Amino acid sequence: MIMKKFTAVAFSLLLTCGISAQIDSDFDAFRKRMQSEFADFQNKAQRDYNEFRRKANEDFARFMEQQWEQMHVMKGEQPTERPKPVRQPVAVPDRILPTQPEPMPEPDVVPMPEKVPPPEIDPDELIEELPQPVPSAPTEGMMFYGTNCPLHIEKDKRIVLKSTNEKSAANAWKELSDGRYDALLRDCLSLRSSMQLGDWGYIELTRQAAIATMDKEGNEATLLQGWLLSQAGIEIRIARANNKFVLMVPFDIDICSYSYINIKGRKYYILDNERSGNLAVCNMAFPKSHSASIKMQKIPQFAMSQNATRNFEASNFSTMKASVYVNKNLMRFFDGYPHSNSYIHLVYASLSDEVKKQLYPALRQQLDGKSKKKQVQMLLDFVQTSFDYKSDKEQFGSQRAFFGDESFYHPFNDCEDRSILFSILVRELVGLDVILLDLPNHMAAAVNFDTEMPGNYYTVGGKHFTVCDPTYIGAGIGEAMPQFQNVKARVIRL
Repeated sequence: MIMKKFTAVAFSLLLTCGISAQIDSDFDAFRKRMQSEFADFQNKAQRDYNEFRRKANEDFARFMEQQWEQMHVMKGEQPTERPKPVRQPVAVPDRILPTQPEPMPEPDVVPMPEKVPPPEIDPDELIEELPQPVPSAPTEGMMFYGTNCPLHIEKDKRIVLKSTNEKSAANAWKELSDGRYDALLRDCLSLRSSMQLGDWGYIELTRQAAIATMDKEGNEATLLQGWLLSQAGIEIRIARANNKFVLMVPFDIDICSYSYINIKGRKYYILDNERSGNLAVCNMAFPKSHSASIKMQKIPQFAMSQNATRNFEASNFSTMKASVYVNKNLMRFFDGYPHSNSYIHLVYASLSDEVKKQLYPALRQQLDGKSKKKQVQMLLDFVQTSFDYKSDKEQFGSQRAFFGDESFYHPFNDCEDRSILFSILVRELVGLDVILLDLPNHMAAAVNFDTEMPGNYYTVGGKHFTVCDPTYIGAGIGEAMPQFQNVKARVIRL
């Protein structure tokens, strides 16, 4: 349906076949014919896609007219609470250091997320298939995490709901699909691409864009956001409670704290998260839609609002130091990001470009020329001793794990935050595989070295991963805390 890749291949085939047939003919005439045929093909592909959208929206509106199903709201899963030490543990100086590999109990390995096929509607390619806004179309600026976002908003074409029954909802969907909001959709998709927002960022952007378009929160803004999500290929369900519409979205991994509806074994999370009891649900998926992804492939790009530069320095290797500032707008975005007990969404995100530009050259300068074992030990010491320790309960009042950048912003971090940051640094600066070790009320990491290492290790997938604990001050490679020397771990592969 999305034509970018298909048209490129088609043009290549047309060109190749044509060249073979016309090799001895006037190439300029041949080129013009190929360009004309390719333009015809592009126009047909765009017409086909527009016809798909027209029919899909008509079918969706027709289904909305039917009676919605009553479904029960389930309470959201809470973040796993981990009672942690009040003070950061320190390795005693007279401990016996490991001299040979010491296997740990066979771990429970968390299954890797299932690979899903690429979405049938690619938001980045969809931009090219929408009509360009007319030059005279009015635009308004909307601030989104400190970043000015111009949007085409035609206030005289707003939809107005007379009620929240099925017929009114269906009529509103027809109006949303009559072309009046195509320019707004194109704006939102363009911002999603240029700002590297990903699915959750796009959900946040469309919520604010819909409110800005309607000049207020309410049922019209909710339906407009649902329309903007569905046209971009994100699966939604629209529901109603007490004459108020709510949106629900399924995600690729379970998220914490959000209430949800269970539909055939899939969780559809309620975006405003203020529901209990029952909802009347329009239980139809928009064609070619997919679950939203929480895994952040790229860090969003927001206008810079710089915090004060902080200095980080390891205590055992005094040359391991760096000065880092972060983007406060990005920190606000992370504050509202959904959390998951799987932690995978935090590790996949890496660090922002701003932090990498400051941190990585400083660390590489000290790591260059060292063995991989020495490099890992230096990074381990850097994470152990450059940050002040405090549990989530003390710092925030509840469980909360950090994206990598957040450790350079908040005054304290704990074992999950250090393990996530350490795993990112080792993978990206040393090039070794890392796993996270989910232990009773603790988290550590383990590294797969090129050669055999002395100390505690776990076997995962036939490989030895040697324990590296970024919270255990002074402990080296292969040293697990005494209370975890023979403990079974839950392994999170990265």
